[in-house]
Amino acid sequence: MDALISWAISALGGAVGGNLAGLVEKFKSVSPLVKTVGGALGGLLGGQGLAALGLLKDLGGNAGNAGASAAVGALVTAVMGMLKKPGA
Repeated sequence: MDALISWAISALGGAVGGNLAGLVEKFKSVSPLVKTVGGALGGLLGGQGLAALGLLKDLGGNAGNAGASAAVGALVTAVMGMLKKPGA
């Protein structure tokens, strides 16, 4: 059950981070669905990857997981926004 909660926190944190990154003027052309899904996937991969490496223990468990996931989700959304062709 703890693993499921950890995955949910990672996905939600990533989705929030992705949508926050989408507020930046440069990335407003990315659709809300893409920001949410991209952020959630980035959060899952980033949050769970950092947890597997043992890097989240010093950040406070679930709080660190949410923060790290939000950061990675924002990063994934920013990269997607930069890769998107203008006007597409």
